[in-house]
Amino acid sequence: MKNLVLILVLGVALCEKKGSEKKEWIDEKKFGRSQDAWQGIKRYLNSTYYLVNATYNTDLVWGQNFSCVFIKGTNVSKDNESIQATITHKNASSGRLENSSETLTAVTMYSYKKKNAVKYEALGKTNQTFEDALVFSAENACNIFYVPKIVGSSGNGVGGYELWVTEEHVNYVPACCYFSFKYLTMGMPMYAIWDRSCDRGGRSTV
Repeated sequence: MKNLVLILVLGVALCEKKGSEKKEWIDEKKFGRSQDAWQGIKRYLNSTYYLVNATYNTDLVWGQNFSCVFIKGTNVSKDNESIQATITHKNASSGRLENSSETLTAVTMYSYKKKNAVKYEALGKTNQTFEDALVFSAENACNIFYVPKIVGSSGNGVGGYELWVTEEHVNYVPACCYFSFKYLTMGMPMYAIWDRSCDRGGRSTV
């Protein structure tokens, strides 16, 4: 019920001010309880999360036309509010599953007091750092992230959204997550990143 109330409030805000430069979900007082980044990334230690949909499909780390993306946490540093994680993906150039080892740290964005974003530090040859805002998190169900800078945006302020779900929901996204993501991405391109063909290809890397 709490999630339903939050979704309705978020939906009204988005409908009323869709054209506003400031994104309406950037409101710690209204939505901060569902934007706790540390709680969101800690769940990666207990459950694999799958990127089922995104509004973009080219990334500096994952490559062009990426697909079959999932994340699993491996180690945690409570003092730093960070975890080590492996993100697995495919892309157009390789056609096979590849791993990216990354450090995820809870940080703040948009002048929040509570940590509402995640800093990703890709280890190895890519050595890239990114910060994404957690828009909405439903425990044991999904995380919705906003990616401020996406490949091809030309610095025009147009970012992208990602919908991650737990393994038990990978083939049937919970209503609260689906509704929120659809509202946030109205009028934007949509890519199915995880589908049943990913299952047919297996979930092990080469």
